[in-house]
Order: sequence, then structure tokens, then C-alpha cells
Amino acid sequence: MALETLPLEITLHIISYLPIFSINQIRLLSRTWLLFLEEHENVIYQKAASLHGMVSGHSTSFAAPEWKKRFSSRSLAGATNWKTFCQTRLRLRRAWNGEAPSTTACRALRVARFPEKPAIEVREQVHRIKIDEQRKIIITTTAVGPPRVIVRDMDTGAALWHLEPTLGRNFSHLEYSEGFLIFNRRTDCREVWRLSELQTNHPLPHSAQPENFDTDSSPDDTMLQDSEAALSRARNLNTSSQNTANYRPRGCFEPYALLRDKEITRASRFCYPTLLTAAKDQAYLWDIPTGKVVEVIKGIQNAKLAVISEQRHVSRPIRESNGDHELGDDDGLEHVNAPQVLTPEVSLSTIPADDFDDWELESELDDYIAPQDLTTLRGIHYVDHSSAHTFIAGQYILKIFAKSTAISTQCKDFKPINEHEQLVFTLSSSKLRYGRWRYTIDPESGSNEGTDCSLVRYKFDISEEDMNPSQTSRLFDPFKAVHVSPCGSHFAALLSGARLLIVPHFCDLIGQSQETVYNSILDVQLSSPTNSESVYLAYEEGDGGEGRIGVVTTRGIFIVTFSPFFPNHPSHIPHPLRVCRVKLYMDPRGLANVSCLMLSDTYLFITYFQNGRDVAAWRLLGFVKDFKDGLRDFKTKGINSYVLSMNDFFTERQLDFDFFQTDYTVHALDLLPE
Repeated sequence: MALETLPLEITLHIISYLPIFSINQIRLLSRTWLLFLEEHENVIYQKAASLHGMVSGHSTSFAAPEWKKRFSSRSLAGATNWKTFCQTRLRLRRAWNGEAPSTTACRALRVARFPEKPAIEVREQVHRIKIDEQRKIIITTTAVGPPRVIVRDMDTGAALWHLEPTLGRNFSHLEYSEGFLIFNRRTDCREVWRLSELQTNHPLPHSAQPENFDTDSSPDDTMLQDSEAALSRARNLNTSSQNTANYRPRGCFEPYALLRDKEITRASRFCYPTLLTAAKDQAYLWDIPTGKVVEVIKGIQNAKLAVISEQRHVSRPIRESNGDHELGDDDGLEHVNAPQVLTPEVSLSTIPADDFDDWELESELDDYIAPQDLTTLRGIHYVDHSSAHTFIAGQYILKIFAKSTAISTQCKDFKPINEHEQLVFTLSSSKLRYGRWRYTIDPESGSNEGTDCSLVRYKFDISEEDMNPSQTSRLFDPFKAVHVSPCGSHFAALLSGARLLIVPHFCDLIGQSQETVYNSILDVQLSSPTNSESVYLAYEEGDGGEGRIGVVTTRGIFIVTFSPFFPNHPSHIPHPLRVCRVKLYMDPRGLANVSCLMLSDTYLFITYFQNGRDVAAWRLLGFVKDFKDGLRDFKTKGINSYVLSMNDFFTERQLDFDFFQTDYTVHALDLLPE
């Protein structure tokens, strides 16, 4: 039966299933199809946009109001109908895959440009970055000099609002979501500020608090005074005719709450409306709109899933994370009982970790001691959370806890096999191999050199190997970070040795066998663990659940993209992954000190040297060759035990560098250049 003989609705539905770039090719088939496409073009592309996840299924009008919550104005520029909208989104998807033009640039965000202090020359030293692409603002904190929180225009870099918190600290951790800004003080408190603009998802006006707000979390006088000073500076920077007593320029924040921690906390993660903070043995969940602790997860250090068997082991000392902290855990559960073995001490990062305290120092020293018990978190390296789960990455184990509100819903089919009913999944970082399918970069496959694309595409070499239950060899590789996907169904864990573990549909793995978990994990080696170290991890989702993971190692900045994960994907077929490296950034000295990586819809942001060098300079310095050689120099086959030391990586050339005498600013990779 010819397609054109079918009823109109069926024909339109079938065409919408085609790849978007193929729809336009239908017009070449015949004049009949040309006229058909021209007549029904808007309906066809609207159906295709919905089917491919670019818009929700109920979006029937072009540029619906709810689009503003998902798309920035720049990502919709030039989109005048459903066809041009689909073309723009497809172009953006291709750019993330290194198949369309993209540009990199250093954003001039000089701290010293405030008019009231024109003579002061402050080193740049941007520490943390948060992006709100919908509102076109960049929020940063500083590493050295007077502590500052600065809000700037995303397009121009111009300062909009500038807070100098009286009790602030350098290297302050920064959280932002839905108009709420959170950073930590020198004391055991966190300041919460709210964007003055009304276009947030919070149901109350910016000046109001809910009736059940905890008055113990009210802002103190210090925050109120700091707010007045910041507002005065913002008005001086603003030339609007509306500059009246009650006027608040764009980008201003107001004090909302002061959260007083119950104990010293090591890590935090905010996803509106919940802030997760982790202490040594407890995790706290704060409801930010009300300023209340709504749940405490106790006993996180020693919570176990099952009785563990003894295994031979070897330690892998790596520097403590210099950023946020999240969680990780392995498909196997090993308990080791062996004498403690001290390994050679190596230099720690020059950038202090967030929320530094005495027990954090103990965890850093633990990185040089062979672990006695792989079920214990020890130091908290990273945390994250979704609506149903809390992720806590310790040194050699990642633990996932179900939130109390989700135990009877999200995990209703799980029967706890441990005394800690909220612990549902663990993953330890002591394996030579973590999954059936392992992905390693082919060093000679790099393409796009010399083009208008700022990304270099690589191919993966994919190997398959069945799980070996009798494997006794160990490679201890501390967790660096963990991130749950925005949809809450998948997570990615980064190990210190440039290794990325992607776990799709982890809820389906709860209570399953080690082999089932092993068959599900995607094991990705981005560079050699003997001459590179992981630095930072970010996880975002594109249209239709397409995944985007950004990873910084001391050998490069990588973007791993993949199509949506579907349940019950056959284990004998590897999931297709794509990987690109950002072309410009290859200096191990600069990469080792990247303190933040952020992904948005159309940008990638990092902290990096104020003055970059071009690719030709990197090639002259040998970094491209070093990167390729590094992909070849580590083979796990035949290894019984392996001890990795950062002394294997840092060379004299790479250590000839002073962080505190170098300007670090915001660099941007633009995936949708004009």
C-alpha cells in the first residue's frame, strides 16, 4: 500500500517518526510529496518535536509560555515556526556531538571593575560558577581576596549585583536553583538569598515567606546589612530611569534564610526545593522555602547491604576532591581484612575543599592507607540527590539511600536485606572492570582539527567481557564525584583515575544480583589512570532524555553524549556513546586547577587561565602527543595488584606553576554561535 493512500492522520503520524533531518528530504520524492509537505509542514514538525522530546506532548502552540522555563531566548532565536524550531534544536544536538560549529572564548569577568574601588587591582580567581540561561545571568564566587558573590550579564559580562558577605569565606561553595542562591559562611551556617525578580517557580512573592517558615532560620542583621550595601552598589551600576527607592535592578538578590547546621558538614547539593548537606555520619535534607530540616538519614558511614567476603587488595592514593562531593558504589561488595599499608605521600591540591574541617583532614590522610572495610564511607567526597534518592560518594564506596517519602512508592518492590532500611544500592571502586561493555578512546580517531568546531570527535574502542566472580585483582580508585540525571533514573560516577561509570535505570538494579548490575554498567576510560587525574563532573539532559556528561581530567575536557536509555536494553548490545574533547584546553596545569564545570542548554562553562593559548601552541608544547600517548600506556590485563600515585603523573614541567599568581576566569564553549 502506498503511503499517500493512507488516511491523513496516519500518514502524518508515520512521517513524524522519521529522523528530523530526513523529513525535508521527502519533498524530493515527487511533486505530490512536495505539495503534501508544504501543506502540512507545521503539523508534521509539531508532531516530530513532541515525539523526539523537544517539547512536551501537550504543547500544541508554537512558543508556548511554558517554553520559557525550559529554553533560553537565545536557543529560540531564529525559530519562527515548528520547522525552524526543530532545525535549531537539531543543530544544537549536533553541536554537542561535535558535528556542528561551536566556539570557545574567555569571558572578561574582572572583579576590579566596580566603580567605588577603581584603583584596586584584584586577581581574578573565579572559584564557583552557576548559570541561569533563562534569565541570562552568571553567578560566581571568588577564591582569593575579599569574599564576593557576583552576578553578571551572561552576554556582556557586566556586573549586575555584587555581594561582599561580612562572614563570607574564600573558596565558598555555591548552590543555585529556581532563583535561590546558597553559599556557606566561615561559621557552620549557610546563607540563602532569593532573586528579586518575580519570574521564579516559588509560589510567593520575593519579599514573602510561607506561614510555616521556621523563624529560627530567619536572616540575621549581618545579612540585612550586607543586602543594603549590595543593593546600593547595584543601583550605582544601573542607569535605568526607574532607579527609585523601591526599585531593584535586574540580577539582585535579597536575604531569605540563614541555615544553621546541626553539626559540621562536608558536602552539599541543592535542587529546588531541597538542600542536601552531609556530615560525617548523617545526611540532612532541608526544605528551603520553609527553612526546615525535613529528614535526617542516620548512620550513613557504616550502613551495609550484606555480609561481605574477604579479598586481597591494593590502595590507590589520589588527591582529595577540590569541589562538591557526591557518591559512588560498586556492583560488588567486598570487605577486606589486611594490615594497613602506607603508600608514599603526594602533594594535595592547592585549592582547599569546601567546608574544610578536622575530620576532612583525616579523610585526606586516609587516601594513603589501604582500606580496611569497603563498606565504610570514610571521607565524604561528593553528594547528590533526586526527588526519591540521596547519593553519597565516600572514598571507595558509593551509597544510595531512599528518601523516607519514597520508600513506599519509588522502591515499593524492594525488600531490604540490611538493617538500614533506607540503603538500597552500593557500588565500590575496587575493580579492574565494572561492566560487560568497556569504552576506551581510540587516540588516533580524533577528527575536526582545523575546522570551525571547537570539539574534537573521537571513536570508542568497545570491548565485551563476562563477569569473573573469581577475580581477586584489585585497583583501588577513589570516587571523585557522582551525579544523578535530571530525570532521576540514571547516575554517573567519576573515579579519580579518569574513569566514568554510567548506570542507567539504577532503580531496576535494586536487590538484583552482582552479575545483573555488572551487565548494566557502562565502563568508560577517558584517559590513562597512570598519568591523569579526574577533576570535575557535570550531568545534564538534552531533548528527549539525551544524556550529556561533562568530565574534566588533567588531560582534557570531555563531553560524553548518548541517546535516551530505554528499559530492558539487551545486555548483548552495547549502548552507543559518543565522546568529544574541547580542543583548546590541554594544559595539565590549568586543567588540574579547574574548580568548576557547568553545562547549560547551549553553553559549557569552566574556570581556566585568564589568557588561553591556541591549539598550535599546545601541539608545540607536546600536550597533544602526551594525551595520545597517555591513552595507550595503561593495560589492566594480567595485573594482580596496582598502586597508583600522583607522582606518576605530575612532571617538572607541569608543576612549574603558581595557582595564586595566576588569573582564573570563566571560559565558555558556545554550542549555538551566531
